[in-house]
Amino acid sequence: MLEIGIIAAASKSHTQNGEFLMDNKALQVIAAIFIPPLAVYMKTRKIDSAFWINVVLCFLGGFPGIIHALYLVLK
Repeated sequence: MLEIGIIAAASKSHTQNGEFLMDNKALQVIAAIFIPPLAVYMKTRKIDSAFWINVVLCFLGGFPGIIHALYLVLK
C-alpha cells in the first residue's frame, strides 16, 4: 500500500493555485494506448471537445482514438 502512495506522490506536481496536475508522460502514454479518453482527460483535466472527439474516435474502431490521444499527450 505504501508503494501506491509513493507512485501517486511522484506523478503529481503542484500548480500555483494548489491543485495537483498529472504530469507523468509515461503514465499518460500507457493510458493513451489502453484507455484513450482517460489519457485525454488526464492531459486536459476537463471534459471538453477534445475528450468527446476522442470518445467518438474510439467508437469508430479504437485505433483513431489511440492516435488522437497520443497526439494530445505528446504535443
